[in-house]
Amino acid sequence: KTKTWKLVLTGGPCAGKSTAIASVKNFLQNRGYFVVTVSEAATFLHNNGIDFYPGEPLLYQKTISSTQRDHENRIFRFAERYAKLEGTQAVVLCDRGLQDGRSYCSWEEWRHVLRAIDLPEDEEEIKKRYSAVFHLVTAADGAEDHYTK
Repeated sequence: KTKTWKLVLTGGPCAGKSTAIASVKNFLQNRGYFVVTVSEAATFLHNNGIDFYPGEPLLYQKTISSTQRDHENRIFRFAERYAKLEGTQAVVLCDRGLQDGRSYCSWEEWRHVLRAIDLPEDEEEIKKRYSAVFHLVTAADGAEDHYTK
């Protein structure tokens, strides 16, 4: 029987998301899983010349969220189909998820973003997109005195 899981690794800067994704990917591949990743949408957009635009503050968040949604959907469908064709298990590892965008705007602005990109406004419905969400915390959290600014 085949199954495809979608896992999100999220957290603040320097929480170890990229390192964890690489480690989890390697761990699962060594056990026979087909593993694919979804890159962080904001980094993808930034690396391609798209950044925050003060003339329309929510434009960037809508772009990030719709890119995240689309990448997740397309990569998940690919992994799911591959797993069925190969008779294997698949895991999609997401570097951040849709709900990360909520941290950068008010609740009303977030609802506007979700409506604009045709996603449900109900947080529980958005959570159902994922098999699990892992929130990582930076080792520097609470140890500010040990770091220079």
